[in-house]
Amino acid sequence: MKVDNLKLTQSLGKGAFGEVFLTQIEQKEGFYATKKLDRAFSEKEENIRRLANEINVLKQVIHPNIVSLIDLKKTKNHIYIVMEYCNGGSLTQCLRKYMATFKRPFTEQIVQYLMKQIINGLEACHSRNILHRDLKLDNILVCFNSEQDKNSLNMMKCTVKITDFGFSTIIKEDLAHTVIGTPVYMPPDMVEAMNRKQKIQSYAQKADIWSLGVLCYEMLVGTIPFNGKSLADLSNKVRRGIYQLPMTLSQQAVFFIQAMLLENPDKRLYCRELLKQDFLNKNVANFQKINVKLIPGLIEQRNGYLFIYIGTTFQTKKPEENNQMIQPKPQHEIKPPIQTNNNNNIKSPIPNQNPIQQKPNVQPVQPNINNNNDIKNPIQQKPSQEIKPTIQPNNINNNVINNPNQNPIQPKPLTKKTYYQDNRVNPIQQKKNLPFNQNLYNSAMPAFHTGK
Repeated sequence: MKVDNLKLTQSLGKGAFGEVFLTQIEQKEGFYATKKLDRAFSEKEENIRRLANEINVLKQVIHPNIVSLIDLKKTKNHIYIVMEYCNGGSLTQCLRKYMATFKRPFTEQIVQYLMKQIINGLEACHSRNILHRDLKLDNILVCFNSEQDKNSLNMMKCTVKITDFGFSTIIKEDLAHTVIGTPVYMPPDMVEAMNRKQKIQSYAQKADIWSLGVLCYEMLVGTIPFNGKSLADLSNKVRRGIYQLPMTLSQQAVFFIQAMLLENPDKRLYCRELLKQDFLNKNVANFQKINVKLIPGLIEQRNGYLFIYIGTTFQTKKPEENNQMIQPKPQHEIKPPIQTNNNNNIKSPIPNQNPIQQKPNVQPVQPNINNNNDIKNPIQQKPSQEIKPTIQPNNINNNVINNPNQNPIQPKPLTKKTYYQDNRVNPIQQKKNLPFNQNLYNSAMPAFHTGK
């Protein structure tokens, strides 16, 4: 088939919006890929918008990892979009061939090599406020350096290019609102909004970062982290937010995937930050084995897999489950708090504490001995004025609150048994049945005369 100076030689595949042909251009060397679109189909409003988006983006972004727009032609019935040709097909096709041949997904060295190119291409879009919104392995094309590299699946000798910008958009004020793309590559908030048939509040470049994490996971593991039989099933699994990673991966690979598959968009890294990660910069031979103690969001380790939660505030061991709370060491001795008794306004320490008991300093009262035949015990004398308490019970502290608005605390009356605070017996009580002897009294109670 020939259209103007285009010679369409071989069909490369069919898509939802047209067919792609291997093309030669007159007076030019090499091969190109031409997308043939039915004009009646492409004149629908939604399809016109998608076509305009793709053409505008390809004209704006010129980058080695973005597929190049070569030419655009229109006829009466069709529209032809000429782009550069990638002989390796899509990255999905290469991954399937690689897994069928080597019985395993891509090695970390291959993923490191490919992800550098994909992130560089995506950063070229994000720097111009362009969101791809349908980033997946099907939309990554592979260009091998030679036919020998293609036949041997030498992924270290190829160039990958991002294509299919039909769902792309140029965001204004760093926000977009339309839910669009492939559900299994969408971030959690967009999957939930699509399941409820609602518009999302807003999103920006971080939505592409989640999709970037999904395709990186797919290249390393061979499957996608979240999948479901229906959109509702997929939404439930994404909302649960737990995915698996094999223990055969390196510590750097696990950290790299976690930096993109985060539930909170603000916590996901930008493309320029991802390019600085160890996974993309260190030698793969120096990668470390997984240390489960260093992995944030790890739920459990079972059957050779790590179960990781996408939330950033997830705790692997909650304090109540651990029962080992680390208490900070006090820099100085902490005194026990004082509890106030509202009934008598006396501050007392905590009941479990044993405060140091202090003996009250009691000075005995001098008796008034004017008449030897009429000696009155000072203990039995009624005070002429109100006496403030000087003796405190042993179970309370001596720290009394002086409040003039309240009545003073009335102590228990001093009796012959309680006057002496030690175990001595009051000599007056001991000899009360004997006739009074002044000399015996003076020798038994010298404190009354000496004041000691």
